[in-house]
Amino acid sequence: MPYSAKPRKLRLAPTPESASLRLLGTSWLSDRSLLCVVSHGAEVARFDTARLLREDFATELHVVSRRHPRDEREGGAGGASSLVHLRGDRAVRDGRAFGLNLSAGAGSWRIDARSVAKAATDLRSLIRNQFTNLQAAERAEVVRFLATSNGASGDPADQLRESRSLHVVREMLRERLPRCELSASKLEGLSVEAMVAVSESSFYVEGWICDVESAAVRLTAVSPEGTRVELISQLFRYDRPDVQAFFKPTIGDQATAKCGFIGYFQLDAPSRLPNGWLVEMETAAGTVMETAAPPLIASDDRIRAKLLGDLVHDSEDQELRRVHISPALAVVQSERAARIMVERVASFGQEPPDPAVSIVVPLYGRIDLMEHQVVQFAGDPDLRRAELIYVLDSPELKEELVAKAERLFRLYGVPYRILILSENAGFSLANNIAASCARGQLLLLLNSDVLPKERGWLSRMVAFYESLEEPGAVGPMLLYEDDSLQHAGLYFERPTEARTWTNEHYFKGLHSELPAANVARQVPAVTAACLMVDADLFHAVGGLSGGYVQGDYEDSDLCMRLWKAGRKNWYLPQVRLYHLEAQSYPSKAREMNRQYNRWLFNETWSDVIEEINWAFAPPVSITSDRRERPRKARQKVPVDHTVGVAETASEPVEMWRQR
Repeated sequence: MPYSAKPRKLRLAPTPESASLRLLGTSWLSDRSLLCVVSHGAEVARFDTARLLREDFATELHVVSRRHPRDEREGGAGGASSLVHLRGDRAVRDGRAFGLNLSAGAGSWRIDARSVAKAATDLRSLIRNQFTNLQAAERAEVVRFLATSNGASGDPADQLRESRSLHVVREMLRERLPRCELSASKLEGLSVEAMVAVSESSFYVEGWICDVESAAVRLTAVSPEGTRVELISQLFRYDRPDVQAFFKPTIGDQATAKCGFIGYFQLDAPSRLPNGWLVEMETAAGTVMETAAPPLIASDDRIRAKLLGDLVHDSEDQELRRVHISPALAVVQSERAARIMVERVASFGQEPPDPAVSIVVPLYGRIDLMEHQVVQFAGDPDLRRAELIYVLDSPELKEELVAKAERLFRLYGVPYRILILSENAGFSLANNIAASCARGQLLLLLNSDVLPKERGWLSRMVAFYESLEEPGAVGPMLLYEDDSLQHAGLYFERPTEARTWTNEHYFKGLHSELPAANVARQVPAVTAACLMVDADLFHAVGGLSGGYVQGDYEDSDLCMRLWKAGRKNWYLPQVRLYHLEAQSYPSKAREMNRQYNRWLFNETWSDVIEEINWAFAPPVSITSDRRERPRKARQKVPVDHTVGVAETASEPVEMWRQR
């Protein structure tokens, strides 16, 4: 589109023709976003619809308009002007001139292509000529109007161009405040140490305030595009001994407690730029200052590490995690779930046409474990009648995994399918995605480090599940490599004076031949390391919750939802498998995630656990002697050992119902 050398100035005098309309200036913010300054009659309060027109082209535009701040101030009776922000749902800028149709309650106007071309200019010229001579509050209102009419949909590259244009507008029009100069000799200071992009409209900020001399009354975050949000009333405040030590030469022992702050907040419009955030502070004495925030933390792994790392600052009432960290993490998990997809499907062999069971196995990091599993499955006819789905949760290993899978199929002939995700999804989402692709009536969630002890285990689990009335989840006996118990069902325990329930395994570390561990019975929950559930039921209760981080308590949460739906969860000792336990999950990262997941599980289910846990508490003689057994290197385990477990009734034993 040709540009004129200089746009016309905004006309302040009233127009004699009440219905006249002309463009004073137009400029593209992006290929789908056009800013117009329009002179019109005083009766036009707002434009309702707009069209860009050409003989062979016309597109409807979303229109957001408002009276020009200067006209509002002067209250022009005979004429006025407006800012009009037009946004298209597809690319509309193609370099050729076209007309413009604007309509409002007072009428409709068509502006020919020549007038549109004549009014067009570059963005900086339009802003300089039309807005820079406004008063500070009026300029701020122009920035606010454009920032909050910023669109949330469209092509990502086009959205980014629009955000960059809005940043130019903000920088040209904003009122600059004194920069915060940190010095131990001053009693006022502000620092933003971290800024996290939770989503395009949700953010998390951390820093500190020194306001010993005069209390801070305003703290305002300003996005690169110009959207503003007030923070002071919603911040979590905590002690920062390092800040107090920095200011000690001036303040002595005067308190600066709780000068640290953390806040999760949401914007009225999206913000997409990695740099350019400002934070402003005003004190009760009228001092104002601003400081620039560091570049945004944007990757999921860094975001989770930052949020979970801040748990150390939480208070006794857990305000930080409840009001700030948990809502932020929920958005991170939800955003990830919305964007992850199955990037590629690789099939090996002929899958059964109508499988009774679909086995879902996530692969994260340790893809070598798949080979150990396939070797054990190869000699079991049950596995050839089941649908076997591996879901790769480490996409960076896709080429290596596909090559390995092809070789394993040639060697052992076990048919399976591999779903390769677009990015790391986490335990819950990886299982849910694979479950949505499964065809079996029953689902078996299986970890890659779980290996069968003998053949025929799958058909025994299916027969047991189908014999139950209103079953929820069923889990087998899981063993360490020395045949001691790793899992005989889950229960929940709250140690004396503790605030939260924890996941505990019945009889963990004791010998697998313990009589009490060899009775099929109802249990509060079973582990998702090996968990069978009806596929329709799994989907009906929402699958594994995406709110938990990386693989702890999701299985207990699922079992609680099954319980609330009127179903019963069962432990089946007649099926035994080895569980190498957490082979692909570093213990340091797991402990940080477990702490948060335990809190979230208790926030959701504490009252329900109070109601049901008494019926499943293990005998005191067992729990008092329970201890963590020492770990040793896990080795490949033998197959087809003779177990010799006596047949037991599949009814719960009364001892498990004692208070």
